[in-house]
Amino acid sequence: MWEIMSYGVKPFPELQNNEVIDVVERGERLARPSTCPLGIYTLMSACWMYRPSDRPIFAFVKARLRSALLAHLTARCYA
Repeated sequence: MWEIMSYGVKPFPELQNNEVIDVVERGERLARPSTCPLGIYTLMSACWMYRPSDRPIFAFVKARLRSALLAHLTARCYA
């Protein structure tokens, strides 16, 4: 999702692949792209939790994305 919201920017562009592992293990995460709504970034952040059991289940992710899309489309219709 981060790559989509950043229009294809490479995550951690200044790092080599093996360095990314160390950065993520230390708990660092990608910053919110300027074009990314806060709710979507919050969802991404939840998906990046270290422990898999702390991450949202797919049904929750799907529902949140559907809701965000509908809100976006509704806002565009009334703009």
